[in-house]
Amino acid sequence: MTAIGSKKVGVVSVSMHTAQVLATDGTLYGVGDNSVTQIGDGTTTNRAVFTLNSQFTASVLNSGELLIDVVQGSVNTFVRTNQGRYLIWGDGQSGQYGYQLSLSTTGLTYYNIPVEIITIGERIAEVAMFSGQNSTTSMIMFT
Repeated sequence: MTAIGSKKVGVVSVSMHTAQVLATDGTLYGVGDNSVTQIGDGTTTNRAVFTLNSQFTASVLNSGELLIDVVQGSVNTFVRTNQGRYLIWGDGQSGQYGYQLSLSTTGLTYYNIPVEIITIGERIAEVAMFSGQNSTTSMIMFT
């Protein structure tokens, strides 16, 4: 694996205009188009170099919680944590956040901070996350 600075890279996810790199220590770096905050640094500034996602603070992650997977969609980013939580940020105007966080009910066009979209606890058997040109999707199988 390669490294960002002294970080060892664990997962890389790339869309047409944005890329995310998840280091093995759980830190996340993004580069590219950030027009709807899909890099996750709290801005809409496009990034030409990998930028630390500074949104994962104690107010978002639980004690001991780390990011373990990332999927970069064309306009949003989806992550999974070691505690079985799923968070998303970026564009959500097509229902990417699920029913409970529907942007039609909040009046927003995107979230610039990670929001939890599902909590499944211990019932998880298998998860597959993937992205297409205009979507980010997870398939969850329960025990």
